[in-house]
Amino acid sequence: MNFLHISSNQLPTKKAIYENLLKNGHIMFKNTNIKSSTDFAKWKELLLDEEMTYFGGTNYRQDIGGKVLNTGSEPAHLDLAQHNEMSYINKFPGIIAFCGIKPSNVGGHTSISDNRKVTKNLPKNMYERFDKEGVKYVRNFSSAEFIKEESEYFYKDWQSTFGSDKTKVELTLKELENSWSWGENNKLKEWYVGKAFTNHPITGEKLFFNPSFSCSVWFNDWHPFNKLPYEEQPFPPYWGNGDKFSEEELNILKSLYDNETISEPYEEGDIIVLDNILYCHGRTKYSGERIVGVFFGNPTVRL
Repeated sequence: MNFLHISSNQLPTKKAIYENLLKNGHIMFKNTNIKSSTDFAKWKELLLDEEMTYFGGTNYRQDIGGKVLNTGSEPAHLDLAQHNEMSYINKFPGIIAFCGIKPSNVGGHTSISDNRKVTKNLPKNMYERFDKEGVKYVRNFSSAEFIKEESEYFYKDWQSTFGSDKTKVELTLKELENSWSWGENNKLKEWYVGKAFTNHPITGEKLFFNPSFSCSVWFNDWHPFNKLPYEEQPFPPYWGNGDKFSEEELNILKSLYDNETISEPYEEGDIIVLDNILYCHGRTKYSGERIVGVFFGNPTVRL
């Protein structure tokens, strides 16, 4: 399977784009003449019904102009595992769009995978356990005022995730029915159990929708986080009952995603648009400077 290409010289209507996404899950727009993040931001009107912020997100992202975010700060030597954006919370983007503003010389592709096929091929015993138990998430946040002291192990601060008012953070977590505790150096730990599937709001399809695989392996080759005990890493997931995923289970999930993953080099200005439930995404390792912007939209509540 290859990327579905559409030339921006013959742009379809938003209605046609959405119909295409429901059928195919992804589109790559070519020949866009985009040179900057502000150029990319102009596509929001065509691609989104409603823009969405990254509030509650796990990765560290910066605004690179036009309310377009960078795709993350993960080291270039890592292949980032397939995942659905913000699938660890109950309100997530229905649409996600990437743009190769400055593609890297080698690698750095936004790889994607068909989540319909991943769900279809999930072994019955794992499907049933995920459906019954869900996924337990633990998130370990540093505090912004201790960046210098904890620079080696600093991944994401709770202030940039939830806001700087501690009382409001606790109210947010309480409203989400999440548990939390405060630790040394004002660190925040939160934990909760979430559903492993969601129903597509338009098609009604029940699809596997959680980062149990990606977050289990995200830090395996990322020094120094891979030196931490699993439970102290920034975002360790578990089976809903608290069991750690076995190597066999993770290998099964890896094979499911690998079998459905495709990637293609960016040319300057290329845009990849995904239905965030129907398609997962990741990133291949790269060398050289890489600027890939991203924006989110069409907020969706887990069904």
